Amino acid sequence: RCAPHAARGGAELELQPKSAHVHTLLMAALSKCFLFRHLDDDGISELIGYMREHLASEGQHIIQQGDKGDYFYVCESGAYDVLVNGRHVHTYTADGEGSRPCFGELALMYAKPRAASVVAKSAGRLWKLGRAGFRSVQSKLGRGDLTKVLRKVDVFSSLSFAQLQQIRDSMTEVSAAEGDRIFRQGDVGDSFFVVMAGEAEVLRKSAEEGAEE
Repeated sequence: RCAPHAARGGAELELQPKSAHVHTLLMAALSKCFLFRHLDDDGISELIGYMREHLASEGQHIIQQGDKGDYFYVCESGAYDVLVNGRHVHTYTADGEGSRPCFGELALMYAKPRAASVVAKSAGRLWKLGRAGFRSVQSKLGRGDLTKVLRKVDVFSSLSFAQLQQIRDSMTEVSAAEGDRIFRQGDVGDSFFVVMAGEAEVLRKSAEEGAEE
């Protein structure tokens, strides 16, 4: 048996309130997922509003390998086996000690066939997020503008739009106060920055005088 699909469109974009307990556990789970690290608490809270409860029964296929990806899942309770070509490769287990595994996040970015099946090993409770809710939050963040900026960077010029989106979605927002140093001359370069708001001044030490200019 496969997990039933909810109606698309408006139903997915209706915000549904959650209990304080559910909101707290979903906030903790989403905050740890790479796909949502650029969101502030308000953005994650909006995502939580778009999430829907899914009660899984033992043996139910939550995800079927080869199907088009549609939902991202957070496990509140239960255990879920991951199968690739029928072979068991992993088990996600939600326990009472705060472990809330997530899976299926790439479905929020790409409508590509699932690379594995996920089957409920026991009865459990999941929370799922559809692509429409995720995109609704993304659209309010100016992330599309960021993709356009990345396209203009020489080193990224040969990348596809999908690859630029992957880079964009892996970026995190950093706030700086006036006078903060983002990095220093001579530091090992390990980050790439895009100035989305405000101004950044570049200071370079003169090789001859050692003074900043």
